[in-house]
This record gives sequence, C-alpha cells and structure tokens, in this order.
Amino acid sequence: MTSPDPSVTVYYTLDGSEPNPADLGVNTFIYKNNYVELPEQTDGALLTESYQTFAYTGAIAITDRSNAPNRVSLKSSSYNSGPYYFPVLPLFKSTVVRPWANRT
Repeated sequence: MTSPDPSVTVYYTLDGSEPNPADLGVNTFIYKNNYVELPEQTDGALLTESYQTFAYTGAIAITDRSNAPNRVSLKSSSYNSGPYYFPVLPLFKSTVVRPWANRT
C-alpha cells in the first residue's frame, strides 16, 4: 500500500473492527452470545475477546486460516439465541407486483 503523501499513515485491523489511530494497544472486551429470553433459560457465559489497531509499516503476511477457529462471525449480533436469526413471518403484508402477469 502506498500514498502519494509521505506523511500519511495507514491503519488496519485483523478482525474487521474500525481502526483507532489514537489507541494502538490491545483492547480486551467481555461479551455474551446468549441471553435469557424465557424464564427457564440461563444466561450464557461471559466471553473475552480482543482487538488491536496496527500501523502499516510493510508487508502483511497472509496465511491460510481455513482450519483456524472462526472468531469473528460466531459473535452474536442479535438478541435471539438461535444459531441464525430470521424473524417469524408475517411481520408485514406485502404485495408482489408482477408486470408480466395478466397481459393481453
């Protein structure tokens, strides 16, 4: 990566988080993947993860991580404890317009 401006510094992360040039240290956070939704359920365990911003200074090694644990997309992004969150339909009624139908 290059820039025509020699004073530019490129920052990056390895987990998809937004780089923070003001904090290049390792940042640790605690989160849960499961929350109580019904009375008979229990809370999920507290999980710990970290992220870091790096300043680009040279070549970045690219390695095959296909056998490594999936650390990013296994974090829950919804309240639903199911493995995949799809709303129960019908949430709303929609009309499908088919312009090719009923033509004479």
